[in-house]
Amino acid sequence: MTHKILIAFVFILGNACNNPCQQICYDIRDFAEDCGEPFSDQDISECVQNQGKKTGDEKKSCSQAAPLLEEEWTCDNLEVFFD
Repeated sequence: MTHKILIAFVFILGNACNNPCQQICYDIRDFAEDCGEPFSDQDISECVQNQGKKTGDEKKSCSQAAPLLEEEWTCDNLEVFFD
């Protein structure tokens, strides 16, 4: 039950409170869905949690990398996440 509450809380807050690294989790989820790959609520929750502890330099790197996701990735790049 606690897990469901946590997931609901993450989705209620939406993307507005996320750092750039956490935002990439949502971008990857959207990209995965476009490629026909499942990305569960638990996957997004784990990703957001893991990306929440980034330093300032890491957050800056995520900001720079985010546009490349759409521009340079293909569905084949997702194999790393879904093996």
